[in-house]
Amino acid sequence: MENILFSNKLHPSIPMEKDVFGQFIGSWNLDLIITHSNGSKSNFNGEWHFSRILQGRAIQDIWVIPNINKEVEGEFLEYGTTTRTYNPKTGKWKACWMGPIQNQVFIFDIEDTDDTIILSELTITHFEMRWIFFEISKNSFQWKSEVKFNGSDKWMINYHMKLNRIKK
Repeated sequence: MENILFSNKLHPSIPMEKDVFGQFIGSWNLDLIITHSNGSKSNFNGEWHFSRILQGRAIQDIWVIPNINKEVEGEFLEYGTTTRTYNPKTGKWKACWMGPIQNQVFIFDIEDTDDTIILSELTITHFEMRWIFFEISKNSFQWKSEVKFNGSDKWMINYHMKLNRIKK
């Protein structure tokens, strides 16, 4: 399966200028701050790994908190994956996150600018959510999850990560 799933190159159906997630291919250390609804905060370390899959037509990541070799009972725990696919007809990306430990599945539309990538959730939940990649450089970036609860018009940051590249 590994030989069929993983790919080392971008598929020709994706223009280079639309390969917005290709810059994340590799492994990253992450520092996560979770802001709870009562305003208290929790800090965690983890790892995030990105790879091309399906003949280079998609990018998949694996998000691991805490680090795979540091599982501690009672801590926040999630091993999840996002698959991002590009639609050559629309010129847009879509993503699907699956987090089996927290029992979550989210689907996102994706918009990108020169320096920010915004994933807007399409799944029907009890809140609005968007995920944002920002301050992107070759060896670091930041990511945050923002939510709007109960029809509020104010975005609240509930997850914020700072990431540093381990390897390309």
